[in-house]
This record gives sequence, structure tokens and C-alpha cells, in this order.
Amino acid sequence: MRQLMPSSDLEVSRHAAFHQPESLEAEPDSGFGHLVTLAADIFEAPIALISLAEGDTHTFIASVGLDMTSVPAKVSFCDHVLKHGDVMVIPDATSDARFMANPFVTRTPHIRFYAGAPLRHEGALIGTFSIIDTQPRDDFDAIKIGRLRKLADTVAAMLAMRKGAAIRKATIRKLQETQRKLELMEEVAGVGYWHINARSGACFWSRGVYAIHGLKSGQLSAAA
Repeated sequence: MRQLMPSSDLEVSRHAAFHQPESLEAEPDSGFGHLVTLAADIFEAPIALISLAEGDTHTFIASVGLDMTSVPAKVSFCDHVLKHGDVMVIPDATSDARFMANPFVTRTPHIRFYAGAPLRHEGALIGTFSIIDTQPRDDFDAIKIGRLRKLADTVAAMLAMRKGAAIRKATIRKLQETQRKLELMEEVAGVGYWHINARSGACFWSRGVYAIHGLKSGQLSAAA
């Protein structure tokens, strides 16, 4: 039997992977939208969604058949998936003591069937890929569970790629900012810097060095 992760440990692990300067962005993405639409068709379900856990809220980064954009974690089916740590299937929520009094069961959207697979990033559970129906179902077999798990893995890979792109952009921004600061320091102090590429022999002068020698930027290479 799979051991449930304590809520405190789950939150710490989730926080470590998600809430970093280069954390995964929860902005809408057409690729995620295509996946939830595909999932709804594959599983013949009226509702499919991708959610990311953010503190005490689960934010939907893509959904079909649902007007909400987020739900409190305390009433979220997705939160149970993260605590379970694997695919969770609820054939009929009205017959499950954990969910029969849930407001999303007793009121709109009147959830009866639920299946959710966790999204993993760097070992942490950060969200879910969920399938929901307003009718009870007992047809979600091992094959369908495997398909849902593959969809969740695809989303996790897409999120990881997005994070990698965000890290690269942040690195470029930091380098550009460092360059601007160096140039400002040169102007204030009246100094400059240069370096030579050991492999190519090319010499680089900063704007400050050009200014010291009374040359226009790039004039050194032109003279050479």
C-alpha cells in the first residue's frame, strides 16, 4: 500500500520545487489547452483540467468544461491526489465518505466521477491532470489509468521545458544588467577593461577603453 505523505512534508517539498526565482510559470499555454481537450475526447468526459498547487490554492492552467480558474486546496480533489502520490480514481464521489459532502459534489459542477494523476517536477508533486464526469463510472481500467499517467508526464515535461527557458532568459537578463553596471562604473570612474580570447586571439575593448584612447567604439578592429 502506498504511504501517504504528511501534509507538512508535502508542502515543503512542493515549495522547494515550485517557489524559486526560476519557478514554473502558471500562465495559460495553448499546448496545455490542446491536451485537456484531447483528454476529454479520449476518456469521453465533460471535464478535464490541469492544475498546479500554489499554497492553499489549486490553480487551473488549462481546463475544458469548467468555468472556474482555481479552487481552495481544502476542497480540492487534486489535493488528495498529491497526498496519495499516484493516480487516484473515484468511481462515485457520492458514495465516498471523503467526498460525499464536498461542495463540488453537492453543488455545481456536481462531480460524481474523478480520476487524477500527479505532476512531478524534480521529485516533488506540483499539480495534477484530472478527468471529471457528472455521472458515476466504473470503466476506468488499467489501460485508461496508464493513458492518464502518460498525459500527466507529458505536461510535467512541458512545464520543465518552460522552466528551462525561463532560467535561460533570467540568466541573459542578469548578464545584460551586469554589463550595464560595468559600463556605468566605467563612465563614473573614467576607467575601462579589455580581454583577449585565447583561442581566436581576438581583442575586446570596453567602451571605457575606447573613450580613454579617444577612439570611437569599434575603431580598434577597423584600424587592425
